Amino acid sequence: MSIVKRINYFLIFSVLGFILLATFKQPVTYENNDPVDFVKEIPEIQLNIPLDEGLEKGAENIYNPEEFTPSDLTNFSPAWTIKVKTYSDKGKLLEDINYLKKLGYKVYSRFDKNSINTFNLYIGPTLLKKDSLLSLEELQDLGGFNPEVLKYD
Repeated sequence: MSIVKRINYFLIFSVLGFILLATFKQPVTYENNDPVDFVKEIPEIQLNIPLDEGLEKGAENIYNPEEFTPSDLTNFSPAWTIKVKTYSDKGKLLEDINYLKKLGYKVYSRFDKNSINTFNLYIGPTLLKKDSLLSLEELQDLGGFNPEVLKYD
């Protein structure tokens, strides 16, 4: 008997076995007698966060829809970031990233625009420049870094 005939017989018996099994065996059903009442309404949550506190000078006009101008749609308040240091050694960069993350900073790195083999380490971005300035002072107290505040791009 050839291998093709054996495969055909196997397939025929498998299909017949499936049909017989489906005819005589009833599927298992699970009944849940514990009704669950789902709430269909979304509860109202009061966050108690003042939205206008700490805005940069001139940013309060962005939130008034009557005072929108075409330039307001494209010229938003800038975000700020701190350039911590420039590295040529990737290992040292990773050490400082982990160190600053353990201190609670949001850090990221990018290739330096002027050189392919160097990386810049940044903290941020923040929406308020004073937040970046506070982090800058903390970094200067740590030592070993040359931080500067820049506009986030």
